[in-house]
Amino acid sequence: MNNSTENKTKLGLLASSCLMAMNVSAADEAALYDNAPADSAFVRIINNNGDKAVSAQVGEKLLFSEGYCQASDYEYVTAGDYELKIDNKNWDGNLKENKSYTFVVNNTQLTVIEEDVFNNPKKGLFSTYNLTDKDNISVKTKGGKKAVFPEVAGNTHVSREVNPIKIDLSVYDADTVLAEIAATRFQRGQSNNLFVCGSQNKYHTSWALH
Repeated sequence: MNNSTENKTKLGLLASSCLMAMNVSAADEAALYDNAPADSAFVRIINNNGDKAVSAQVGEKLLFSEGYCQASDYEYVTAGDYELKIDNKNWDGNLKENKSYTFVVNNTQLTVIEEDVFNNPKKGLFSTYNLTDKDNISVKTKGGKKAVFPEVAGNTHVSREVNPIKIDLSVYDADTVLAEIAATRFQRGQSNNLFVCGSQNKYHTSWALH
């Protein structure tokens, strides 16, 4: 086998491995929803605090985020009242059934974003979370030709159902590009969550699929 053929084979195997890992992750999340009792709430954390890993316990479930702008997997808990503590930051409140909660950990506080559990096998769901220092960001197709989300306010998220498609995306602050995102595939029955983090012209993005 010549070097060119060998390199192509290695690249093909690497791409296949990455795709399999993404599919397993999405399948694991789908299994989580399928196996959860009807009165469950779903919780996860995202680290907007720095490079160190963060963890938290909700009831008997442990949540773990490996690094900056990385979300933990969802865990399900029985709906009810809970307390959550990470370092010196605290939250207590009620987690409702059939709702999902993203706890955002930053330098000074612990905040929560609540949303409905997605369950539509005929469509995909695209959600964007603005965890930047910008009051508003927008998500557009590459080159700014079309706005997917014209406005995402700070510390909030917006969502829309989408048909299966593969597209390149860009994140904007007004007319300034904050981040370019490589081609992303949206599939039926799958939720694609885009997290946008950062400040002072240093911005990061990450995806969570479930």
